[in-house]
Amino acid sequence: MIIVIFTISIIIIVLTIFFFVARARLLEKGKQSQVCYEALQKEANLEASIPTTFCVNSSRIPQIIVSCFKDNPLPRYKIVLLFIRLRAVIRLFSKEKVVQTPAIISAMSACSSIASKIGQFRNYPGSKKAATYSDVALGGMQALRLYFSHTMTPDFSQIRFDSCFSINDAFNGSFYK
Repeated sequence: MIIVIFTISIIIIVLTIFFFVARARLLEKGKQSQVCYEALQKEANLEASIPTTFCVNSSRIPQIIVSCFKDNPLPRYKIVLLFIRLRAVIRLFSKEKVVQTPAIISAMSACSSIASKIGQFRNYPGSKKAATYSDVALGGMQALRLYFSHTMTPDFSQIRFDSCFSINDAFNGSFYK
């Protein structure tokens, strides 16, 4: 009984520390995304006519962690998929030596702003009030999809081939529900 209570308290302490570190990393990536976006605008001579906001919502952290354990489309590979997801979450909230996630988020935001600008040129309804809101955590998930889609290890490729799932199924939309 004491061992169970001790184990649970250790898990709670580790999750609390992870939450505070993850929140700090998320804020840092949000600021880096803004800097990358401004540099991208400057280099590509893009007008800043569409307001762009990078949202950092710390409530996404528990949502993403809980989603690792839910919505498993492949019961046969439950453990493998769980470890792939947990590895991705740890990578999402880790410090990057080379800024990748903010650059990807800012590029996606720039594409969205350009698409909104095209909508304004074509006079689409609602395009005059267009704005771009980029969620840093969910944008980071897109960066992770790019990272995992390039995984070429035989074990991962064989599992993906056997179950006929693509990398999008590793994060099967449960974060958007």
